[in-house]
Amino acid sequence: MPPKNAQDTRRDNFSAQVVKILAERSGGKCAICRAPTWGPNDCAFKATNIGQAAHITAAAPNGPRYDPTMKPEKRRSALNGMWLCGNCHQKIDKNVGEYPVKRLQDLKKQAEDDAKKELGVAAAKPKSFSDDSPITIATSASAIMEIRKAKSMLQDSIQTRDTNSQAEDFLEEIKYISVADHDYLPAVGTELLQYYWLLVNYDSKQTTWLQIVRLLKEVADAYHTTMTQDDVDTMCTIVMYMITNKTKDGNMTYQSATVFLTNLARQLKNRKDITNTAQDELNTVKANTGPKRGTRTRHGGKDTIDGGDDSGDDSDGDEAYKYPAVDESHDSNEWVYLSAMCDLVELGDEERRQKEVSLENEGYITYVI
Repeated sequence: MPPKNAQDTRRDNFSAQVVKILAERSGGKCAICRAPTWGPNDCAFKATNIGQAAHITAAAPNGPRYDPTMKPEKRRSALNGMWLCGNCHQKIDKNVGEYPVKRLQDLKKQAEDDAKKELGVAAAKPKSFSDDSPITIATSASAIMEIRKAKSMLQDSIQTRDTNSQAEDFLEEIKYISVADHDYLPAVGTELLQYYWLLVNYDSKQTTWLQIVRLLKEVADAYHTTMTQDDVDTMCTIVMYMITNKTKDGNMTYQSATVFLTNLARQLKNRKDITNTAQDELNTVKANTGPKRGTRTRHGGKDTIDGGDDSGDDSDGDEAYKYPAVDESHDSNEWVYLSAMCDLVELGDEERRQKEVSLENEGYITYVI
């Protein structure tokens, strides 16, 4: 006779046939991030698979979204499953509130509908990919796995408040994954953005943030014609976090991030399939922008620049904070300016001041209130 708690310990696992059906119905792609989950292995007689069959309602009691009214036959059938990459599988099970049953069912249906439409249709080649550099699923899958390993180590450092690890070490972990030099699938860009967001929260040093701005530019240049709405939103979240959380010595980071946001908004201008979040955020920055040019004077005990819109009382120093501005008359030289701002970080005080004066003469403000 089975023990009384047999029902509590039983798992309604998928059969091998159900797992195969779920993978094939999604076209071998994750139903959430749409990353390819299988491809060639180094061994000519094997294939690499990073996908998993996930239960929509849990296979056993106390699991995520478990439905006690569902019959075991249905619980272990393809109706209750979806094909995901390992990362998204963990995400839906750890964030049940964000991924209820109805949302997962909708995501599964959308993924299978997309797979049906793609049957027999050659994939369009993104403009950033050259004809003589073929895209391979294996290369992209390998890059994704390496990013996720690095992300796992970074998350461990964040959770344990490890002060011995340096941001430079985590950037070193993925230095060879350059979307500027390799023809990776867009899913690699998605993984990199998630990694950069963690890194920005882990380390607020100006040198780290400037490096991340440069890396964001690489992702934007490679994928601005193909990136998803989530990718655009993540990118804007990172940049706006830099803009609104700059430290005292973060003036160059602020200017560089604003220049990047301006360029990203322009790159997405003709995309009709997504919302240009970059332009929306840029409008927010402009609405709170101080003067672009002027003479430095004292107001309310603070250095400021004449011509600004001070809504506070100068006598007590209560001024409305204004974001500093980037002079948009220099659009064609934006990335030349960005590089100059980044290079300032490596210079000594005297050399830096000379460079700042040169930039100011061109109309840019390198000093921020």
